[in-house]
Amino acid sequence: MSEFLFEYGGMITITMYFAPAIISLIVLWFVNKKLIWLSIPITIAADLITFWGALANYEFWRIALIFLIPQMIVVTIVSLVIMYLHRKRVK
Repeated sequence: MSEFLFEYGGMITITMYFAPAIISLIVLWFVNKKLIWLSIPITIAADLITFWGALANYEFWRIALIFLIPQMIVVTIVSLVIMYLHRKRVK
C-alpha cells in the first residue's frame, strides 16, 4: 500500500486539489444554476477534510494556503460569472 501512495501520491494530491471544485461546479450546473454558489463552501469543506494534515502542521500550513487560497478565488470567480450569465439569460 505504501508503494502505491509513494508512486501515485502526486497524482492523487493533484486530483484531490481539482476534483472537489470541478465536480461541485459541474453537478450544480446541471442541478440548478441558482445554487452554483454552493460550490464555494463545498470546495472549502472538501479541502479542509483532504488537506487538514498539512494545515494543522506548523511547517506546512503556509504552503497549503498558497495552493488553497487561489483555488477558492478561482471557484468564487467562476461561480459568480455563471450566476451573472444565468441571471442575464433569464431576464
